[in-house]
Amino acid sequence: MWIIILIEIMPLILFLIYYIYCLLQFSKISRGIFHNYISLITLNTDWKNTFLEDLAESTRSYFHTPFISITKLKSSNTGRMIISSGESSMGYLVDSIEKEEYFLNKKTNPFLPFVYKSEDGLIQKNTNILKSYNLDYSFMIPIFFSDGKEEVLMSLYFKNGFLSFVAYLKYILIRKKFSYFYAGVFRNFMKSFESTADLLLEEIEDHVAISLDENSKIVAWNKGAEKLFAYRSIEIIGQDFSVLFNYGEEDVFAKSLEILEVKNNIKYFATLKDRMNIPIKVELKVKKMASIASELAGYSVFVKDITKEEIFKDNIQQHSFINYTILENSQDGILILDAADKIIFYNQRVRIILDNAMNLFGIPGKKIFPRNFGEVFEKTIDRLKEEKLEFLDIDYSFESRYYNIRFFRVHKNSNNEYGGVIVFFIDESMRMFALMELEEKKEALENINKNLLDALDSAKIMQETLVPDKLPDKEKMDCEAIYKLSDDLGGDFYYVGTVFVEEKEYIISFISDVSGHGISSSMLNVMVRDVYQSYVDVIEAGAPIDPANFLKMLNKKLLDINVTENKFITCIVLITNLTDREISISSAGHTLPYFIRNNKVELMSFKRTVPLGVMDVLKCHTEVMKYEEGDRFVLYTDGFLDLFEVDDQKPSDSAKYFLQEHINESLIEQKEKILQRHEIYKQEQLAGADDLTMLFMELK
Repeated sequence: MWIIILIEIMPLILFLIYYIYCLLQFSKISRGIFHNYISLITLNTDWKNTFLEDLAESTRSYFHTPFISITKLKSSNTGRMIISSGESSMGYLVDSIEKEEYFLNKKTNPFLPFVYKSEDGLIQKNTNILKSYNLDYSFMIPIFFSDGKEEVLMSLYFKNGFLSFVAYLKYILIRKKFSYFYAGVFRNFMKSFESTADLLLEEIEDHVAISLDENSKIVAWNKGAEKLFAYRSIEIIGQDFSVLFNYGEEDVFAKSLEILEVKNNIKYFATLKDRMNIPIKVELKVKKMASIASELAGYSVFVKDITKEEIFKDNIQQHSFINYTILENSQDGILILDAADKIIFYNQRVRIILDNAMNLFGIPGKKIFPRNFGEVFEKTIDRLKEEKLEFLDIDYSFESRYYNIRFFRVHKNSNNEYGGVIVFFIDESMRMFALMELEEKKEALENINKNLLDALDSAKIMQETLVPDKLPDKEKMDCEAIYKLSDDLGGDFYYVGTVFVEEKEYIISFISDVSGHGISSSMLNVMVRDVYQSYVDVIEAGAPIDPANFLKMLNKKLLDINVTENKFITCIVLITNLTDREISISSAGHTLPYFIRNNKVELMSFKRTVPLGVMDVLKCHTEVMKYEEGDRFVLYTDGFLDLFEVDDQKPSDSAKYFLQEHINESLIEQKEKILQRHEIYKQEQLAGADDLTMLFMELK
């Protein structure tokens, strides 16, 4: 009897076990995704793609699917794929993101995914790729945000119906937990920048910054806006921005939004009103805000109160006495002469400069100065008249005080007839004293500068000794290198060395790029070279020969020395097993290399980790492949792609075409062609070119 009962409830027990297994497995990847998300948003690198890659790969692993794509919806029937991930054998990874919108052929249900064949799928341009790997089964998971609006679609593809059914069942078991988690992650991810910006703007009191949504509703209101308009944020948020415009100008903002459809920002003047309906003349600057999918997310409005300036302009025209007050209380001496060179105005500062308490009105200007300067004063005015100049200035000293004396021509009428001159006495004593003091210290500064130059020369010599004097010349491999620094000291570095382990010959090649330039970046290259030697010692002692281990050692070393300048390093390592004819390659945030086989150039595609010196725990991926005779690898830094940035297409594509054009040339000939292009590029760049470092390897 118990056996019969056990047999009857066994399916239920198995179902509960499988349900608990699904929950535990999903909780594990959820924690992993959330941990990476929190860590990666603090990077100063392109953390968006890094996070999305991790999210897609973790989800793909959970459902055991060969391929997954995540689509951001624009409307109910159009969207844009923002990330994809698949097995490396498919050759279709994150680099194939579709940038443009496309039509969605879908029928969604709020509770169940939609099952369909891949030929009816979401990715129109890549259907052939999916078919070629027999991904005939798939289903789509809609992600709904808290307001019930469908925002994101996850599409999973499978090779057979059984795997699709298992994944489908797994989703059904935890769909509620799954949807809540992913909706929260995507919502936080897409709003992170806007939220950060809003928090910063809210604390600013001296400037008015307002954020609007795509419908012109106020969504952020900083302290500066509270001071100017007397509205608290709780009162104004949610209202249309036009509520702040003065009567009769309500449609001004709507017209400016029409202009923003073709421009990114606009600046204009308008009259707004505060809470008491008092008009405020302002200068408005409105900028569009875009979401992660390049869609309109709203507007940023910056308001400058120009009411005081406008009132001042009105008063200056109506009350000329303000002009007199300004002139009289100026810190500079001001003297005004009429067309006959007689004094018609002088301020108190002129009396102090001349140490003269007499009434100066009506006296010829040259008569109030000592004889020597009086002659200079007269000659300067005569020159202003004869040459019809608008401005002249001279330097002179009175009683150990130094002045720059500026003469401005005054026009009597619209015919530019000479009407007199305004003379300003600008006290330059502090500047002159400072110049004399600097002159006294000039020799000391020159000595300091000489010492700095000597230090730079020493650092440059040391950096040049770090790179190999000559590259390995093997029967099984040819190697060439380019090492051109934009400054005397740069952040680029490369090395190629030979290691023998258990009677097998290995070539270890790597290129690294330290952020920034100067002595600090150069000194970090010393550390990179030291870690390389430590890595060689470790593998000679029996450690596994894996390029990822070198990256992990370098990452730990960089974190241990606690660099305070927020330095990070990108690095790519390639280990060639000449005995077994095998290549191992791993990258930490570095540009992907070019691979040449059978006279065809391809940009390699494999998973990279974040740059070194950013995270304590580094997840590295090693790509392993067999090489054939004639295979070539081209490793490089960003300076190589800069040579092609003026082309109409992406620099990586232009560089690929360039290598394809010269594919039949030797490594030395290819190297010379690139050096020629680099010289032309440097001549065209006024701001200077980046470091250029490259490694060319041909295997035999």
